[in-house]
Amino acid sequence: MSATATYRWGIAAFVILALEAVAWIAMLAAWWVLENEVDAFRWNSPQHLAWLLAGPLLLVIFLIDLAWRNKAIKRYAGAAVSARMVPGTSTTRQTLRFLLVRHALSFAVIALAGPQFGSHPVEVKAKGNRPGDRC
Repeated sequence: MSATATYRWGIAAFVILALEAVAWIAMLAAWWVLENEVDAFRWNSPQHLAWLLAGPLLLVIFLIDLAWRNKAIKRYAGAAVSARMVPGTSTTRQTLRFLLVRHALSFAVIALAGPQFGSHPVEVKAKGNRPGDRC
Protein backbone atom coordinates (compact mmCIF):
# COMPACT_ATOMS: atom_id res chain seq x y z
CA MET A 1 0.00 0.00 0.00
CA SER A 2 1.38 3.40 -0.89
CA ALA A 3 1.61 6.19 1.68
CA THR A 4 -0.61 8.50 -0.36
CA ALA A 5 -3.20 5.82 -1.16
CA THR A 6 -3.07 6.49 -4.89
CA TYR A 7 -2.21 4.20 -7.76
CA ARG A 8 1.28 4.41 -9.25
CA TRP A 9 0.03 4.31 -12.82
CA GLY A 10 3.41 5.31 -14.29
CA ILE A 11 5.01 2.13 -12.97
CA ALA A 12 1.97 0.11 -13.99
CA ALA A 13 2.13 1.56 -17.50
CA PHE A 14 5.82 0.70 -17.85
CA VAL A 15 5.35 -2.87 -16.62
CA ILE A 16 2.29 -3.49 -18.75
CA LEU A 17 3.86 -1.99 -21.89
CA ALA A 18 6.99 -4.11 -21.40
CA LEU A 19 4.98 -7.30 -20.91
CA GLU A 20 2.71 -6.40 -23.81
CA ALA A 21 5.74 -5.97 -26.10
CA VAL A 22 7.18 -9.32 -24.99
CA ALA A 23 3.81 -11.04 -25.52
CA TRP A 24 3.36 -9.57 -29.02
CA ILE A 25 6.92 -10.51 -30.02
CA ALA A 26 6.43 -14.07 -28.76
CA MET A 27 3.04 -14.37 -30.44
CA LEU A 28 4.26 -13.05 -33.79
CA ALA A 29 7.33 -15.31 -33.66
CA ALA A 30 5.15 -18.34 -32.93
CA TRP A 31 2.77 -17.36 -35.72
CA TRP A 32 5.62 -16.98 -38.21
CA VAL A 33 7.09 -20.37 -37.27
CA LEU A 34 3.71 -22.09 -37.55
CA GLU A 35 2.83 -20.49 -40.88
CA ASN A 36 6.23 -20.93 -42.55
CA GLU A 37 7.83 -23.99 -40.97
CA VAL A 38 4.91 -26.30 -40.13
CA ASP A 39 3.25 -27.58 -43.29
CA ALA A 40 0.33 -29.23 -41.55
CA PHE A 41 -0.86 -26.14 -39.64
CA ARG A 42 -3.89 -24.04 -40.52
CA TRP A 43 -6.52 -21.85 -38.85
CA ASN A 44 -10.16 -22.93 -38.94
CA SER A 45 -11.46 -19.33 -38.63
CA PRO A 46 -8.57 -16.89 -39.14
CA GLN A 47 -10.95 -13.90 -39.29
CA HIS A 48 -11.33 -14.14 -35.50
CA LEU A 49 -7.64 -13.29 -35.01
CA ALA A 50 -8.44 -9.64 -35.74
CA TRP A 51 -9.97 -9.48 -32.24
CA LEU A 52 -6.42 -9.70 -30.84
CA LEU A 53 -6.09 -6.03 -31.73
CA ALA A 54 -8.53 -5.25 -28.91
CA GLY A 55 -5.69 -5.90 -26.42
CA PRO A 56 -3.92 -2.57 -26.91
CA LEU A 57 -7.29 -0.81 -26.69
CA LEU A 58 -7.92 -2.53 -23.35
CA LEU A 59 -4.49 -1.35 -22.21
CA VAL A 60 -5.34 2.28 -22.97
CA ILE A 61 -8.70 1.94 -21.20
CA PHE A 62 -7.00 0.43 -18.14
CA LEU A 63 -4.43 3.23 -17.87
CA ILE A 64 -7.12 5.90 -18.27
CA ASP A 65 -9.11 4.16 -15.52
CA LEU A 66 -6.12 4.18 -13.15
CA ALA A 67 -5.54 7.88 -13.81
CA TRP A 68 -9.25 8.59 -13.26
CA ARG A 69 -9.19 6.69 -9.95
CA ASN A 70 -6.18 8.72 -8.79
CA LYS A 71 -7.91 11.95 -9.71
CA ALA A 72 -11.06 10.88 -7.82
CA ILE A 73 -9.06 9.93 -4.70
CA LYS A 74 -7.16 13.22 -4.72
CA ARG A 75 -10.36 15.21 -5.28
CA TYR A 76 -12.14 13.42 -2.43
CA ALA A 77 -9.42 13.76 0.20
CA GLY A 78 -5.97 15.23 0.70
CA ALA A 79 -2.79 13.15 0.79
CA ALA A 80 -2.70 12.97 4.60
CA VAL A 81 -6.28 11.77 4.95
CA SER A 82 -6.59 9.53 1.90
CA ALA A 83 -4.16 6.90 3.24
CA ARG A 84 -6.57 6.20 6.09
CA MET A 85 -9.77 6.61 4.08
CA VAL A 86 -8.79 4.42 1.12
CA PRO A 87 -6.53 1.73 2.60
CA GLY A 88 -6.87 -0.88 -0.14
CA THR A 89 -5.15 0.74 -3.13
CA SER A 90 -2.68 -1.71 -4.63
CA THR A 91 -1.16 -1.00 -8.02
CA THR A 92 0.30 -4.50 -8.16
CA ARG A 93 -3.07 -6.16 -7.59
CA GLN A 94 -4.82 -4.01 -10.20
CA THR A 95 -2.03 -4.55 -12.75
CA LEU A 96 -1.93 -8.30 -12.18
CA ARG A 97 -5.71 -8.54 -12.48
CA PHE A 98 -5.62 -6.61 -15.76
CA LEU A 99 -2.82 -8.76 -17.19
CA LEU A 100 -4.60 -12.00 -16.29
CA VAL A 101 -7.89 -10.90 -17.81
CA ARG A 102 -6.25 -9.43 -20.92
CA HIS A 103 -4.20 -12.53 -21.68
CA ALA A 104 -7.11 -14.84 -20.88
CA LEU A 105 -9.13 -12.98 -23.51
CA SER A 106 -6.24 -13.34 -25.96
CA PHE A 107 -6.09 -17.09 -25.42
CA ALA A 108 -9.86 -17.29 -25.85
CA VAL A 109 -9.58 -15.48 -29.20
CA ILE A 110 -6.82 -17.85 -30.32
CA ALA A 111 -8.96 -20.83 -29.31
CA LEU A 112 -11.92 -19.32 -31.17
CA ALA A 113 -9.79 -19.05 -34.32
CA GLY A 114 -9.32 -22.82 -34.15
CA PRO A 115 -5.68 -23.76 -34.70
CA GLN A 116 -5.51 -27.14 -36.47
CA PHE A 117 -2.71 -29.56 -37.18
CA GLY A 118 -2.85 -32.21 -39.88
CA SER A 119 -2.70 -32.35 -43.64
CA HIS A 120 -6.23 -33.61 -44.25
CA PRO A 121 -9.31 -34.64 -42.25
CA VAL A 122 -9.63 -38.35 -41.52
CA GLU A 123 -13.00 -39.97 -40.87
CA VAL A 124 -12.87 -42.46 -38.02
CA LYS A 125 -15.46 -45.20 -37.54
CA ALA A 126 -16.44 -45.98 -33.99
CA LYS A 127 -16.03 -49.54 -32.72
CA GLY A 128 -17.39 -51.08 -29.59
CA ASN A 129 -20.66 -50.87 -27.72
CA ARG A 130 -23.25 -48.33 -28.74
CA PRO A 131 -25.27 -46.57 -26.10
CA GLY A 132 -28.22 -48.75 -25.21
CA ASP A 133 -26.57 -52.08 -26.15
CA ARG A 134 -26.32 -54.64 -23.42
CA CYS A 135 -22.98 -56.18 -22.61
